[in-house]
Amino acid sequence: MATVWGLPPGDWATWVGSIFVGLSFAFLAYGTIRQAKETGRQASLDASAQARDVGGWIIFGEASPDGSGDTIVELFVQNSSPLPVRRVHGYLFAAEDRRLLSSFLEMPVQVTGQGKTRIQVPDCPERNFLVLVFDDDAGARWRKYTSTQEPLLRLDVNKPDLDGA
Repeated sequence: MATVWGLPPGDWATWVGSIFVGLSFAFLAYGTIRQAKETGRQASLDASAQARDVGGWIIFGEASPDGSGDTIVELFVQNSSPLPVRRVHGYLFAAEDRRLLSSFLEMPVQVTGQGKTRIQVPDCPERNFLVLVFDDDAGARWRKYTSTQEPLLRLDVNKPDLDGA
């Protein structure tokens, strides 16, 4: 009787079969893990679909007409979603030290299209950035533009808008 690597024929077939079964389970587990990750990624994209259709920007105007020297800052919000967003709130931060300069009045509802509000900001530095916070139609709270690493973040509705910002 011939042997392979010193194993009798029955042991050799068992050994090859065991390797085949083990590799099959490994490939199955790998495929299942990949599928679960992709499903989670797709669920996250689905949940944030409306939030990705909402944007905002700020425009700096002239000095305040009341002679105070304050800068007029306008917040524009664009809702490109067919559904309304609620409790839209903008926050103006200084870029150098990430300090909160001022907050815009809340827009209770923003339907499809554009809305705007304005504030007066004393001692407004030249470099600023906007953080936009709003509720989507499903009631989830979102924060946009906090950082380039985290441009869109789902918030806990029981915590303050800027918690962890």
